[in-house]
Amino acid sequence: MRTENKVFFSFGALSDDFSAQLKQQGYELKNKEKWDKAVFSTVYLHIHDILTDSRYDECLNRIIKKSKVDWLNSEVEE
Repeated sequence: MRTENKVFFSFGALSDDFSAQLKQQGYELKNKEKWDKAVFSTVYLHIHDILTDSRYDECLNRIIKKSKVDWLNSEVEE
């Protein structure tokens, strides 16, 4: 039986890249440029009031869900 650890993200203009946040939590991200750009674009559209709060949350949740196919477990050294 496999248990999945909870992963937390912080999104916003001053937050680390999506791939960097994943790496800090023990995952490598394939296609990191693609996913980082998707998150950046979503945050940018929200900051400029093009996306509503609910649509912003929906987009970020969809990005997290779809990106899971590119998550690779890695050893985190602390």
